[in-house]
Amino acid sequence: MPADGCLPVGSQPLDARCRAVVERLTALYGWRLDAAGRAALVRGLLEAHADDAAPVERAIEQTCCRLHFAALSAALERGGEDAGEALAELFSVRLSDQSGNAVARYSGYLFRSALLTLRRRLGAGAIAPVDREQLAADAAGRALTTVGARFRDCRDPDSFWGWTARVAERATIDELRSGSASGGRSLHAASLDEEQELHGDRSGTETNAEERQVDAISVRQELLRKCRLGKLSLDQRDALVRSFWGGEKPQEIAAALSTVRGSPVTAAQVSLWKHRGLQVMEANLRGRGYG
Repeated sequence: MPADGCLPVGSQPLDARCRAVVERLTALYGWRLDAAGRAALVRGLLEAHADDAAPVERAIEQTCCRLHFAALSAALERGGEDAGEALAELFSVRLSDQSGNAVARYSGYLFRSALLTLRRRLGAGAIAPVDREQLAADAAGRALTTVGARFRDCRDPDSFWGWTARVAERATIDELRSGSASGGRSLHAASLDEEQELHGDRSGTETNAEERQVDAISVRQELLRKCRLGKLSLDQRDALVRSFWGGEKPQEIAAALSTVRGSPVTAAQVSLWKHRGLQVMEANLRGRGYG
């Protein structure tokens, strides 16, 4: 036995190990579990591993995530406040005041998954930590919209954890392809431009511009009709339009709005407006029977 009198993790009673896993994952991902919810999850773990002689820690963690996400899937299916709580747990943004500056704090499984995907794809030092966090937040917001609109695509509640992880990974890759990590231009778009310059091909430029204008008008009309953009606040509209139409980063949007409005706007505020604006648009779409 160790000098401190504590048993090694693998030698502890199963119920103690299960409680420790539930507490650790709850803190890590911001699961919104009260005492009763934690106890129920521990009971589920004990039942799932009752016949295992000595389950490894990883197996207990995987079972814990599977059971909890099955409960989240059921909450989304019930709708109303339960669905809202489930979505808020998966990704949430809150502002904290530090020395007079608004700082965004992101939490939830989707955000943590996006960060992990970025580390795997970009490496540790490819972009500044603040930019990586912002990119992960944008990806988590995109993933949250997908989960809220399409959770029924996952028909097996036991598979909801894996399905949600794949949604987060795809959303992060989409953010990378959109150019958020490379100055607003995706690598694919940059390579096409370079190839066009190399071959001197300028045919169809005016036609493409006209097509893009027609497409933009059509998209705007569809958004007005389906998403009821009039329900968005001015802050939310500015953040969404500049982000998705202008391809601007939160820092760039904040600087532009600060100049236009004559009062300081922070990137953290822009992120929060964008996130809440997407939630409003999603709710409007669901209210009209889409998704």
